[in-house]
Amino acid sequence: MVPVTPSTSMKAYVCWVAVALPIVVLRKRHLTGYHSTSKTPSKTLQNARSTRSAFLVYLTSATIATLLHVSMARITPVAVQEAFGAWVNWWTRERISKVVEGSLSRRELDLVVEVLSRLTCSSLTEDRYGVVQRDIPKILEAMLSFLSAIEDYQIELNALRPPPPEEEEGLSDKERIQREVLRIELAKASEVLGYLGDGFKNGIARVVQMFGGKLNASKFPPRIANKLQGFVDYNQ
Repeated sequence: MVPVTPSTSMKAYVCWVAVALPIVVLRKRHLTGYHSTSKTPSKTLQNARSTRSAFLVYLTSATIATLLHVSMARITPVAVQEAFGAWVNWWTRERISKVVEGSLSRRELDLVVEVLSRLTCSSLTEDRYGVVQRDIPKILEAMLSFLSAIEDYQIELNALRPPPPEEEEGLSDKERIQREVLRIELAKASEVLGYLGDGFKNGIARVVQMFGGKLNASKFPPRIANKLQGFVDYNQ
């Protein structure tokens, strides 16, 4: 690492001026000068100048960005560079907890399950024509399918869980920090999935408890029937 000294900063500044200034001057000449005897430039000439100007602006910006990057890399302490790089990586990468939160809206979905399960239970006494009761198998199948999807997702996340801290001998500090960040993200994601899973379990249990043996007359796919049987056995 080059020490932070006035000479280093001055060299970087002079290098930047030496490259950027001619480009800016050249761009100004292209914008203000005419290559025609006519007072008004033709449309073709205007388009050419516009394209040339855009290219020069891009070239100037790219040059400045490159020079600043090189200068900062030379005069910035390594520890600061690593910390900044770690922050940029954390900010830009796809975080597991954010993916889960973006895929599932907790409050809205929990409210839907709550309302749907209570309306289904109320239909036993208030739906004289049995319109809602005919759809109870479909309602339960949808809830159980969604619950199964949540549980499968949780299994996938559990497979990503790193070993416990006591088994991290021989790892560098950077690797330990990365694993700890992953543990935190997985914990947040599991919290979201657990919240939703509990909402579905409560809604399904509410319907099963209300209708009880009446559900025996309904037909369910084998996978759904097996999962539903667990709720029936629990309420007996």
